[in-house]
Amino acid sequence: MSEKISVIVLSYGDEKELNRCIDRVLQQNYKDYELIVVSTNRNTELEEKVNSNDRMTLYIKDADKLEDLRAYALSKASGDKILFIEPNDFLIDENSITTLNEVYTQKNADLLLNSFMTLKDGKFYFMGGEDEHILGDVFLFRQIENVEFRKLGGALIKKSLFDEIDTDDLVKSDQVLLNRLSRKAQNIIFSHQNKYVYDEVAGNRLPQLDNGKESELYFSDTFKIVGQNKKNGYVNKVPEKISVAFCIDENLVEKIGTLIYSIGENTSTFVDAYITYDNLSEKSLAKLAMLNKIIPTVNIKLLKVPENQQERLGRISLKYTWLPITTYYRYVLADVLKNVDRIIYLDVDALVLGDLVDLWKIDLEGNFFGIARDPLIAGYATSTQRFVAEKNMYANAGVLLMDLKLFREHNLGNKLIDFTVV
Repeated sequence: MSEKISVIVLSYGDEKELNRCIDRVLQQNYKDYELIVVSTNRNTELEEKVNSNDRMTLYIKDADKLEDLRAYALSKASGDKILFIEPNDFLIDENSITTLNEVYTQKNADLLLNSFMTLKDGKFYFMGGEDEHILGDVFLFRQIENVEFRKLGGALIKKSLFDEIDTDDLVKSDQVLLNRLSRKAQNIIFSHQNKYVYDEVAGNRLPQLDNGKESELYFSDTFKIVGQNKKNGYVNKVPEKISVAFCIDENLVEKIGTLIYSIGENTSTFVDAYITYDNLSEKSLAKLAMLNKIIPTVNIKLLKVPENQQERLGRISLKYTWLPITTYYRYVLADVLKNVDRIIYLDVDALVLGDLVDLWKIDLEGNFFGIARDPLIAGYATSTQRFVAEKNMYANAGVLLMDLKLFREHNLGNKLIDFTVV
């Protein structure tokens, strides 16, 4: 037995092709669906369609914004799944809902997004391809790359997912709402059936990338802070002695000696090396302490990450990532190393081939940190292009020069954790 689908169309203003959109829905051969239209304006043609079709319900409602209509429509939906169609878009044929539902069912999806056709100058443009399974931890990057991931139109969604998110999220942008839904979804599919048509001729505008405060792409006001630092002539004093930091767990103990040896061999001054960790064995701690005798120019200091910092980091879910929690220890270095104002952070798989003095003395010009470019990965950095001007600006977070004093002053560690949790 097929599940009921609630098709939702929202009309907020002068949608020129609304009637075409409605007609295409009413022509569908899928057996069990309802059509819910919520509009801010009365429409005689729509009222006539309602009177002649039991599947269709029309609600006239005042609203301050389109998203308010969406929340209202969801409250009226009785289906097991929700299919959104924008009023100037349309379904390509009478089998569209049936086909999309077949993909949804066969793939055991609870969130199905669709690659859509574009109607432009009387011609249809579309991309083919295999249906894709989308992992939760790449959903945000797909929102950057693919407009279909930030547009509700064409999305077939398990209705119960909406019950699992905050009510406030129901009235946020399509992009934000879809991202919230992606965190609750168990199986996200991106379909290339090309059953949904975006009509450019009708004056539709595809949603731009939302990087406002409610978006997952919004980080903080750090750009403003840096600008003010530069205006005020802020200077991060460079100590004579270099400080470096590493974040490790039991799996990295055997590897860190090579990195520290490379520092000692290639750096022309003494170095303080802070190794932050949690739950290392006595054997591993002894191995690390022994490095002080082997590499005399590097003073190794072992620092267990305090419990209060572990609690802060514990908010970060590792469910959809292969990264260990130690990856995020760099977020709290400013709070763990309270008496250190400047540090070089290095991933344990790095090697130092030159004198760290040159890196150490770089003027950060009021920025929170400096980061190393990674040209080797630039050719694969398509998902980062919206963040940076050029591909060769792709950066490697495994090599950082950090102003810990600024981190503390502006609580950047907590902001980083909040950004990661969201």
